[in-house]
Amino acid sequence: MLYGICKECSQAMKIPCWCPPCNSNRLRQNFDKWTSGNDFVNNLIKDNQASASSNHILEWIPYEKFTDFKFIAKGGFAEVYSATWTNGRIEKWDHGSNIWKRSGPFKIALKILNNSKDLSEEFLNELKFLRKFPNYCYKYIIKCFGITQEPNTLNYALVFELKDCSLRDYLDNHYNSLTLKDKLDIIEHICLGLNCIHSYNIIHRDLHSGNILHSFKKISDASISDFGLCRPAGEIKSENSKENIYGIVPYIAPEVLRGNEYTQASDIYSLGIIINEIIFGNRPFNSRAYDERLAIEICEGLRPNIRDKTPEPLKEIIQKCWDENPKNRPNTDKLHDMLRDFIYTKNEGNKEHPYNFRKYTKQYEENKNSSYDLVNELNESTIIISPSESQEKNQNKSAKVNRTSSIIVIGTTKSVNISGCDECFDCAIENYLSVNSYKKSLYKD
Repeated sequence: MLYGICKECSQAMKIPCWCPPCNSNRLRQNFDKWTSGNDFVNNLIKDNQASASSNHILEWIPYEKFTDFKFIAKGGFAEVYSATWTNGRIEKWDHGSNIWKRSGPFKIALKILNNSKDLSEEFLNELKFLRKFPNYCYKYIIKCFGITQEPNTLNYALVFELKDCSLRDYLDNHYNSLTLKDKLDIIEHICLGLNCIHSYNIIHRDLHSGNILHSFKKISDASISDFGLCRPAGEIKSENSKENIYGIVPYIAPEVLRGNEYTQASDIYSLGIIINEIIFGNRPFNSRAYDERLAIEICEGLRPNIRDKTPEPLKEIIQKCWDENPKNRPNTDKLHDMLRDFIYTKNEGNKEHPYNFRKYTKQYEENKNSSYDLVNELNESTIIISPSESQEKNQNKSAKVNRTSSIIVIGTTKSVNISGCDECFDCAIENYLSVNSYKKSLYKD
């Protein structure tokens, strides 16, 4: 689709009110009129603006352009505030006035990075991912408008669009009013966001319900945030150093807990936990500490409970996502197909069709507020690895790690170290379960 002709170069425009060659040239001409004081930051913004295909660009934004600061939250590596951006973001070039037309004041989120006076180039490279996506992806991924610097601490801050709350907060306050279709719409939205990320060979690394932001305007309006940014701003990973594991334990794939690298399949594992959380309503392992004991049991096969009345097709999707073997997990394309099959497949009068959405919706709504049986009430987690899978896992000891791997639990004050000796993580699991053998019987079918 074309959106008129550029008044300056007479070329057809593929984006409304935006000619990439002309506007990139205008932005280049302004490079000497601003500086962040950090060459890495300068180069990142300049590279982005020089290749801007739309008005979704990164800007260096002077801190005095923000007012009305309000504290929102504090995490492991940053503090988040809401603020008003007084002149707003660039929208288009005004040919009559020969200036950039801006949006005017609007609310934004400021993520001020702790101890970030000296940002590493590796950390800033993660921001480049935010500008790889085509416009349609910003329905599913949080927008980043630019970078600024807090003048007192000299800490850098990222400027994001402001949403109303996290998905976790939304579920806490609105779960009982959500229908099964509402929940599936949210799940589909998150799946499409992760598909955008994975289609550009990007790995999120820290996907959980606190990093998915929600708007009250529309039930399905969920945006993925914070991918690739869940590490200290000044951290530089050397070739020989062991990478710390940053995240919230229940959402971290078992292979990552064992010390293997993050992959797109580990993101799918996290998504499976989130899907079950949306259907179930509770945080995963809600009554347990997120500590090394839980990490060990997850590596042995522990997963959150799937509610009894969850439709079978959804159970299948969830279990495929958190399969012990990363190769068995669906990619985002397959996962989206499975969701749409469940929601939209025509049943042709066959009431027993496995994807009979109307039947499952009726059953789910009738039972969603009913109490669980006593076993599920007391044990909100269950071992799901079959004997054959367990045998296969025990035979495959290739993924051994030194127990000095570190799990940094974001969102809490806890720092969990799996340390103490040089035995592999699999041996630690076996030793732990032999000491606590009664737990095995607790989780049997």
